[in-house]
Amino acid sequence: MPSASGDLVCGMNAVDVETATGQKIDHVVGDIGPGATGTQECEIWPVHTMLVDGAMFYVTLAPADSPDGIEERAKVDGMAPGTRKPDVSYEDADGAVWRTGPDGKGKRTTRGALSAVFEDDHVIKLLSSINPEERDGAVDLLPLSQQVARSAGLTTGS
Repeated sequence: MPSASGDLVCGMNAVDVETATGQKIDHVVGDIGPGATGTQECEIWPVHTMLVDGAMFYVTLAPADSPDGIEERAKVDGMAPGTRKPDVSYEDADGAVWRTGPDGKGKRTTRGALSAVFEDDHVIKLLSSINPEERDGAVDLLPLSQQVARSAGLTTGS
């Protein structure tokens, strides 16, 4: 996926989000950007809501030392009580992804993915509520997380 440029939504390229979800964007609630302090949150809503009950994509950018950041660190490290270990631990980034969907992992009827990636002193948490069958959210979420990092002005954002 290309870097965060063009029309941005929640710090990510809008076309890349539509490709990853297989859905057209209707509207966005919130924003992710540089210079903000504390936790930033953003939701991307689809044009067609028959397949998704709510937003199709959620983005959270939080300080790594915040309660949310500490919780995500424990999940990524496979140490959070009551949370299953990640499906994929990224090799080229400090983070992990969990797949959701009708494959028995979760009670959802649509395919999606949740990731947490640590950049600088922040955690970027992405939740894709829906992915087309031919796409793997585990592959899409890392470059989208990196786009968020660049848009937020984090120094690594590789």
